[in-house]
Amino acid sequence: MARFLLVHGAFHGGWCWYRLVAELERRGHRALAPDLPGHGRHAAPAAEASLARYADHVATLARAEPDPVILVGHSMGGAVITAAAELAPQAFAAIVYLTAFLAPDGGSMAGGLSALPAPGGLIAHDPKAEPLLYHDCPAEDVVLARLCLTAQPRQPLVDTIRHTPQRWGSVPRHYIGCTLDRVFPIAGQRAQAEAQPGTRWSELPSGHSPFFAMPDRLADALEQVAAGDQGGMTLP
Repeated sequence: MARFLLVHGAFHGGWCWYRLVAELERRGHRALAPDLPGHGRHAAPAAEASLARYADHVATLARAEPDPVILVGHSMGGAVITAAAELAPQAFAAIVYLTAFLAPDGGSMAGGLSALPAPGGLIAHDPKAEPLLYHDCPAEDVVLARLCLTAQPRQPLVDTIRHTPQRWGSVPRHYIGCTLDRVFPIAGQRAQAEAQPGTRWSELPSGHSPFFAMPDRLADALEQVAAGDQGGMTLP
């Protein structure tokens, strides 16, 4: 049995992983899908949100498990898992970037999203983003997202992402690219992974939300990570 800790992206909450959690548990694994502070049911003032607080929340959950977990981060969650692995590398058996931010040391997620208006420190979700996020997803999951998405605190998007070879770099690292992603084009995903030597690369024929679009194939890919499978390739 493998243990997975699933970290959602911007505007989302742990709810977005429900299909994948059910699939992994059906296969005999344990899967945790927490809300980051300020997301989903984990309400917190925007002024208290930061990348460090996200990372501490994830590291605390991982340390509470009896064995190291496989940490999976989607989209913005990539920055969170980087920070968490730097904070507590011993708590993680592997880290998996799922069409996610994999920034160089000293980088950040600052850019188009963080530049949007953020009254009270919160960026409102734009419903017009649905065709970018969920174009290949079941209609019922698009409705679920419409009902559950919340505003995104701006501060974590601009906080500096730090990692070192001795800590973050000591944890086996994987990147699952999504070839049909309309948010992060596949070339950009691959460029991020190639910039971090030793990252193992594999692909899914999915858009930005494979946890909705193909949870069974995503579970297959994560089981390969758990088994130490050498499928895919190690980027130079």
